[in-house]
Amino acid sequence: SDRLGGDFPVYGSNGIVGHHNEFLVEGPFIIIGRKGSAGEINFSDKNGFPIDTTFYISKDEINDEKIDFNYLYFTLMSLNLDKTSSQQTVPGLNRNDAYKKTIGLPTLDHQKQIVKKLEEERKVIEGNKKLIEIYTQKIQDRINKVWGED
Repeated sequence: SDRLGGDFPVYGSNGIVGHHNEFLVEGPFIIIGRKGSAGEINFSDKNGFPIDTTFYISKDEINDEKIDFNYLYFTLMSLNLDKTSSQQTVPGLNRNDAYKKTIGLPTLDHQKQIVKKLEEERKVIEGNKKLIEIYTQKIQDRINKVWGED
């Protein structure tokens, strides 16, 4: 309710829920849903404001030069934290339950290779989504023309 609009995204458990004129965390940072959409993972390149329904990890908080921050993001996505919910009525992620999860930590070079491959695949997927949107619209336009709904 105190959001004033602005350039900085405000993150809730399921992504951007508004904008504010101040930020809490310098980007990049990873946002993890804590309540509601518990275990949802989001990434922000920009400075932003995670609200109290989230956990977050700032790149500045990772002091270990053995981990690529983007690798950490993709690895967190693969942990199925949304399946770790400890509450039945309103899904919630308990920090201690998340801490029990372990991740593999290959060499930094290997991490960077993994991230590069995943980013390439993500670009292909996004391109395919765009093509689907274009052709869906073309089909709808053709249907409208056939039925005279122009």
